Amino acid sequence: MEKHTRFSRPLHGFSLRTLLIATTLVAVGLGLIVLLSAKPMDDDNARANENAAAGQVGSYTQGLDSYHTDVKEYPHTLKPLSASAITGWHGPYTRGFAKDPWGHDWMYVAPGKHNPDSYDIWSVGPDGVDGTADDIGNWESK
Repeated sequence: MEKHTRFSRPLHGFSLRTLLIATTLVAVGLGLIVLLSAKPMDDDNARANENAAAGQVGSYTQGLDSYHTDVKEYPHTLKPLSASAITGWHGPYTRGFAKDPWGHDWMYVAPGKHNPDSYDIWSVGPDGVDGTADDIGNWESK
């Protein structure tokens, strides 16, 4: 049997209570780190989608303007940009129209509400609702 002096204690490890408190503190700390780091990533992703939509609007605008130069009018739909039998057509002016970054179809009207002398092309944005503040269109870049 070991002899203990007044200044020494036997070493038996951590108590269950101490381990539970330490584990809880670590879990809470990790949870806070995950929550705080997730928000900026969501903001960055939203910005990336907005930039991608604006870039696609710019690309489609170039195709529509080239179509207008060749055919002397803007198309009534987006389909003639990729294939057409119209006189003066020298396309394709785009490789087709993918969905916007949120998976919605692109909106197009000629003549445009915002650009009455040409056309409007836009994404309905992350909310998927046309005519709201998050729409991204060619009227913003002109």
